[in-house]
Amino acid sequence: MFDKHHENRIRELVNKYEEALQNNEEILFDEQDLGDITVYYLNELEYEKAMVLAEEGLIRFKYSSTFYNHKAEILKEISQYEEALEVLDQAEIFSPNETSTMLNKVDIFSILERFEEAVEILKKAIQTEHGSTKGELYLELADIYEDWEKYFEVIWCLKQCLDISPENEEALGRMWFSVELTETYEQSIKFHKELIELKPYNYLAWNNLGHAYRGIKDYKKAIEAFEFVMAINETYESAYIDCGDVLYKDEQYQKAINLYIEVLDFTSLKKEIYYNIGKCYDKLKDYQKSREYYKEAVIIDPYYARAFYKIGKAFLNSDSSEKAIPQLEKANKLEKNNLTFQVSLADAYIKTNKPEKALKIYDKLLNSNEKNKQVHLNLITILYEMGSTTEALQHIESILNTFEDISDLLYIKVAFLYELEEREKSKKALLEALLYNFDQHEFLFDLMPIIETDQTFLDIIKSYSEK
Repeated sequence: MFDKHHENRIRELVNKYEEALQNNEEILFDEQDLGDITVYYLNELEYEKAMVLAEEGLIRFKYSSTFYNHKAEILKEISQYEEALEVLDQAEIFSPNETSTMLNKVDIFSILERFEEAVEILKKAIQTEHGSTKGELYLELADIYEDWEKYFEVIWCLKQCLDISPENEEALGRMWFSVELTETYEQSIKFHKELIELKPYNYLAWNNLGHAYRGIKDYKKAIEAFEFVMAINETYESAYIDCGDVLYKDEQYQKAINLYIEVLDFTSLKKEIYYNIGKCYDKLKDYQKSREYYKEAVIIDPYYARAFYKIGKAFLNSDSSEKAIPQLEKANKLEKNNLTFQVSLADAYIKTNKPEKALKIYDKLLNSNEKNKQVHLNLITILYEMGSTTEALQHIESILNTFEDISDLLYIKVAFLYELEEREKSKKALLEALLYNFDQHEFLFDLMPIIETDQTFLDIIKSYSEK
């Protein structure tokens, strides 16, 4: 962005230009001023005005690449990519090694997904550069590989940049994302340790080291790394949050709470922090405290569906199911198609003797979750608890061909038939369930002398043997 003084100067130039247009006067701006006015209109998305000035610049300063680049940028913004490339080819005639021309070409090739050409241009440019400029070109190359979704190459580019400039914030800030995608945690640990040996107070290198240790689930070393980050840069909020998250994963809930409370003094993510503290208190089974922090999150964001859900769950977990219902209903209203929210609300209805409402939820859920076995199992449980065992049994029969593994459904069928005093059917269903995964039940061979006298069992065994 322009600094304030520069902004005021540009605004004066634009006013002067627009007044001249209005009064049908001609003002001859120098190359710098004309270029600045062109860029102003480009940034304001006034492409027609910008193009008029770019064309004027090409006439008056035809041996300069500046206005060729401005014209190419305008063409790029209005998606005329091939025309933009032609203009940039003309710019290269006057300034063969102009960096802005090269970067504009690279940008357009990337948009067109002509990644090989973009890479070739940048690699060629890198060979002729040195120092920080070379490092910046490696970052540009990382951009192309990122658009190309070649994340191993992204890491390589960032490492080249960091070899030149070990504290480059952009390279360090982008590194851990690609490491997570490629899961190259061990290599990342080695590389960042080497960086830290060179620059022991490189807090972003410590931060990446913490992420890498978290990736291999070495939570102790991850916490130590994040603690170094916080010691070096006391207001680097993401280190506090990341460290708190690792402490949570390591089941050090009180320490995580202490850290989250500390970062509340200077973080912009207060809603998320209150939510995280609530999660920690849930794990400590202090549901009153967890609700207090979830409510703080809701005060900040009255549309925070997950916080309402968590308040409801905290009530459920503390046997206050009636109080849970309004919170869970609110969560479901805010996120209408969230399966977890719907299942929890149905659970609350069951616990408050409102099975009909729970049943309505599952009727709707099955329309969009026909292949989700847990949804079917939950519905079967509700039907059973309502005393509709026969209906529950019918539902089991209706889905036996839906799922690959039906062993659990078969055993539930056995129990329901037994409860309905359908002894023969129950016995037949039990053998069917046992034979379903025959190899896991060696004791069936011991039962053969007993069951072989039962013609029903013999028929089932015969049918399975034929399979």
